[in-house]
Amino acid sequence: MALPGEIGWIGKECPEHPKTRLTATAMQSGAGWFIGTYCERCREEDPSPHSRETDYYPTKELLIAEAFAGTLKYRDTAFKGMKLLNNTKALVFDAAPEPLTDKYAVLCPVHGRVFLTQSEYDRQLDLPDAMWDCPTCGRKSRFDDATYEAAMEAEEATKQPDQPEAAEEAAKEDKTSDDA
Repeated sequence: MALPGEIGWIGKECPEHPKTRLTATAMQSGAGWFIGTYCERCREEDPSPHSRETDYYPTKELLIAEAFAGTLKYRDTAFKGMKLLNNTKALVFDAAPEPLTDKYAVLCPVHGRVFLTQSEYDRQLDLPDAMWDCPTCGRKSRFDDATYEAAMEAEEATKQPDQPEAAEEAAKEDKTSDDA
């Protein structure tokens, strides 16, 4: 059971230092490993976390594995299903999970086809490296051209013709029928 004010801090600002976003990271207490938030500026004054956002796990490895799988048990249902976005020293979470697209994917040598969110696609598109990173494990991967092409073809097939073009076609048909 969470204490009042102990949950719901992921992605928010520090109450002591406005405009300083709280960092979510793996922390340890006597009960086990958990995801909590802390402020970089407060850390020297008070090393205790601002929050304990998840259940406790016996090992850090299990906590990280659950975070990457998206099966971490959060104490606040607003964060249910949040996934770890990258594998840095501090854990970075998406506070409002963005849906995966059906047209952007990478082919990871370990995980196979892994779909990307629009923001992850945009971020990686701007990187100077020609390879793509698997969002699950960070390994170098190839962009899945076949998935992209199939999604673009499906999008094109469902597209409605523009009204001005349709009106022009109808006018041409009327003129040819009048001429006949």
